[in-house]
Amino acid sequence: MVYRLYADATLKDGRFGWGLVLKSEDLTIESSGPGSRGVNQSELIAVLEGLRRVPDASEVIVHTDSVYVLQASRGHGRGFQGYLREQLLAQLQRLNVSFIKVGKGCGPCADHRQAHHLAREAVA
Repeated sequence: MVYRLYADATLKDGRFGWGLVLKSEDLTIESSGPGSRGVNQSELIAVLEGLRRVPDASEVIVHTDSVYVLQASRGHGRGFQGYLREQLLAQLQRLNVSFIKVGKGCGPCADHRQAHHLAREAVA
């Protein structure tokens, strides 16, 4: 089964939030929560939250507008981000994950727009 994960993060009024939409042919999960230390880290948290919900050895296509998430998937990052990066690399070992870079914020995809909306609601 193939899963599609749409992740986004936001900063509003000095607070960070993340949102995700996880889909497969028979599943849709939407989730959001407070972010941490920056938009980049918050978006990485959204990706991690989504990947943790996928069974081992599944194929996942992650849609993100974050260059940081793409770099972290290749092993780049430091400090707190490094801790999150290590968690991401662990998820990449148990899943077959590919990444698609999408436009910033609301973008052209309805599911990515929903992830953006959920991230905004998390800090409302």
